[in-house]
Amino acid sequence: MPIYQYKCKKCEHTITVRAKMSDCKPLFCQKCGAENTLEKQIVHTGFQLDGGGWYAQGYMGGGSKKSSSES
Repeated sequence: MPIYQYKCKKCEHTITVRAKMSDCKPLFCQKCGAENTLEKQIVHTGFQLDGGGWYAQGYMGGGSKKSSSES
C-alpha cells in the first residue's frame, strides 16, 4: 500500500498516510483542523523486496553461479 505525505498550507504540519491509490486525500489537518489545506508532498520513498526471488538470488549476487570449470 503506498505511503503519502501531506503538508498543511496553514500551519505547515505534516502527516503521513497509508492509503490505496484510489482513496481520496485527507480533507482536514489533524493539528489545526483547517479544511482543504493539505497539499501532497513529493518525498523520497524507500521499499524493500522481501523473501527470495530473482533479485536476492541472482541480480544482487546472492545466488550460486556456475563457473566455466563446473559446466
